[in-house]
Amino acid sequence: MPEQDNHGRMAQMEALRRLWEIANGHSGQCLVVAGFLLGLYNGEE
Repeated sequence: MPEQDNHGRMAQMEALRRLWEIANGHSGQCLVVAGFLLGLYNGEE
């Protein structure tokens, strides 16, 4: 089972990295993705 957990964690980090790249880009999606990532960070508040 630890191998599956590690694979899942790696997939999550890869998805977060892709979102980070989009948020730091110059497309029309940047502000939307940046807002989404901020919502993840401030999710507990």
